[in-house]
Amino acid sequence: LCSMATPAAMSPAAVRQEAVAKATDKMFEKIGEYVKGELLASSEDYKLLEKLNRVAGEECLQLTTKTQYVVSGMQQIQEKSKEIQPCLDEIEILEASANELLNTAQILDEYSKRIEMKYKELMMARRT
Repeated sequence: LCSMATPAAMSPAAVRQEAVAKATDKMFEKIGEYVKGELLASSEDYKLLEKLNRVAGEECLQLTTKTQYVVSGMQQIQEKSKEIQPCLDEIEILEASANELLNTAQILDEYSKRIEMKYKELMMARRT
């Protein structure tokens, strides 16, 4: 249609058709802007996800390194534990012996106190 014609010279159908054409153009323009905005937002989301993925990967790498150090340390501790186990076993044996000795000393102490009491009783009986 000729857009140079004045609205009064155009038929009502032509006016409606021109209005629909303008509305359609405007609608496609707005849809284009909307799609462009959605694509831009999606692009920004994708960039953010890439950055988060990169940072997460770096964190995982650091955690892997730390975990390897911990595992290595645990292995060293286990080796040291195996090395000192004979000493620990000896300490337990010595502790048991010391406890036995303490019990024997207590028994001897009680026995010597009973003997002392009997001695005192005998001495008292001789004086009378």
